[in-house]
Amino acid sequence: MKKKISSFIGVLLVFAIVVSTFACITASAISLDRPAVTSVSTDCASVTIKWNYENEEQLPITFLVYRKGSEKGAAWGRIAVTKAGASSYKDKTVKPDKTYYYTVKAYYKAPDGAKYLSKSSGDYKIKTVPAKPVFKLISNCGTGVVMQWAERKDATGFTIYRSPSAAKGSWTKIATVRSNKAGQ
Repeated sequence: MKKKISSFIGVLLVFAIVVSTFACITASAISLDRPAVTSVSTDCASVTIKWNYENEEQLPITFLVYRKGSEKGAAWGRIAVTKAGASSYKDKTVKPDKTYYYTVKAYYKAPDGAKYLSKSSGDYKIKTVPAKPVFKLISNCGTGVVMQWAERKDATGFTIYRSPSAAKGSWTKIATVRSNKAGQ
């Protein structure tokens, strides 16, 4: 009876070793695809990068977002680790009228502590919009409004809009100034 129990335990141990070896081989075979960046856009205060990622294995994939400030010589700096399943990131630390480069990588940390990282999504370049103009003077002068602004080296001109209220969509273009010089 002891030999049968010993044999049975031996078979179980061999089975456990085979299963754990297979699990290790399977876990080490995880290969993450590159995220596919679909858009990079900017507004006055941020850059938004969006991507698609086909997660066929249904793993809790997070994404690492990197940024650098110039094309050559600058090092990539990680600026974000997203929540699992994210498909975009908004960088609110940008400065106006600057060029930035972005890339995204898929990341997975397995329950056994093993870490997996995809290749880069590629380099995506974007220049942020110029800073808002600063007016030297805005004055009501009877039948109109007088505005004065300083020269801007980062602009080629100005477009002037008017609105009876600050409500979204209520602005009307009233003039275009095709110069970056100080003006009124």
